[in-house]
Amino acid sequence: MDKLFLGKPLHWALLVAVVAGFWVLGGARLHVTGFNLFAGLVAITAVALVALVWVTSSATEQVTRD
Repeated sequence: MDKLFLGKPLHWALLVAVVAGFWVLGGARLHVTGFNLFAGLVAITAVALVALVWVTSSATEQVTRD
């Protein structure tokens, strides 16, 4: 499974947590009723995820297939 799922389990857990959070926001129809708030939350979440992966990974560790 290590060849299929690159990265740490923490990274995958964060991705699952974000998907679950967005599922809840979608159920509340925030993307329709409060689009600006929703877009801001998506942007902040994306930046936070990238920053967390960057901080928790070493320079020699492979996190992408490139």
